[in-house]
Amino acid sequence: MKNFRKFIILAVGMILSVCLLCACVETNDGSQSEELHVCKHVCETCGKCTDIECKNEVCKDKCQGHTPVEKTYNLKVMSFNLDQGNGSNAAMNKKVYEKIVDELPDLLGVQEETPEWRSYLEKVLQPEGYARVGKFRATDPSHAYYGFKEASSVYYNVDRFTLVEEGTFWLSDTPETEGSVATSWSSKALFPRVCTYVVVKDKKSDKQFAYFNTHFSYEDAALRYKSAELIVSRIQAKGIPAFFSGDLNYASNEETDTYNLITAKMDDSRVEAKSTMNGNTFHAYGYGPGELAGDGDVTKTVPIDYIFSTKGDFEVSSFRILKVEGRKGVPEDYYSDHFSIVAQYSYKVGA
Repeated sequence: MKNFRKFIILAVGMILSVCLLCACVETNDGSQSEELHVCKHVCETCGKCTDIECKNEVCKDKCQGHTPVEKTYNLKVMSFNLDQGNGSNAAMNKKVYEKIVDELPDLLGVQEETPEWRSYLEKVLQPEGYARVGKFRATDPSHAYYGFKEASSVYYNVDRFTLVEEGTFWLSDTPETEGSVATSWSSKALFPRVCTYVVVKDKKSDKQFAYFNTHFSYEDAALRYKSAELIVSRIQAKGIPAFFSGDLNYASNEETDTYNLITAKMDDSRVEAKSTMNGNTFHAYGYGPGELAGDGDVTKTVPIDYIFSTKGDFEVSSFRILKVEGRKGVPEDYYSDHFSIVAQYSYKVGA
């Protein structure tokens, strides 16, 4: 029995000794420590030690560095002339809503947004994840003409973007004066024109973008040229990648001065897209080029609605004109007197 007790005591002692030895590890300076070495410089990509000074055995396999991974992000931009005269037409309202949710653009610019259109779009697009930015071009009650109550609002996807900055300025020589009319640019200027913009940060990439949206004058080419000049200068002043959309009321193959002014700094999505479409975007409810004269003349063979992007910042995979078939001159067969347009973009971040 005594020998058995000695054996038990000896065995317990050996086990304790082994445990102590296992707990004792060598530190960086060669001394002994009773705590296991825990690496505090672990690479998030490979899990190896990044501290070249660390000599511990468990950290002998060092991270050798990594080539940055290039990531591609996609963005969809939509421009939509609503036809201000139909903001209370329930049937057409539904068609507009359906056209937007069919596409679910990341950024949406609308033109001819009346108070009726705004009320409707905010109600139906907020549940779809959109927030709105934009002011009416004039609020003076003395302006009886309904065209003064028109906005070129921007809608952005709140799940995709964080709003950094917003603003509206007037297309005149006093752009910060609300309701200002560009009479100094042309005697044909009838009422105010506005441009609304946002600066947003993409939650997926942390990259910031600007987006400008407007509706140019139909009265005079000089007004359109000066408006383009002002907006392009504002875009350049931001110094970040940007989009610019709107109903610009001119054809690129006719009014080349204004078009060339913009495309000297920006890419036309219709021209640059790998897959593109052509044809008129203003159709006055079903009419083709040359089929309708007089008020609302349909003569253009190319779009008068545009989506541009700053040169070299994006690739354009597709440009589409969202055409629909219907009877000529029957508004209820269409969603607007313009076909809306959509451009699919991508950009890269990384290597």
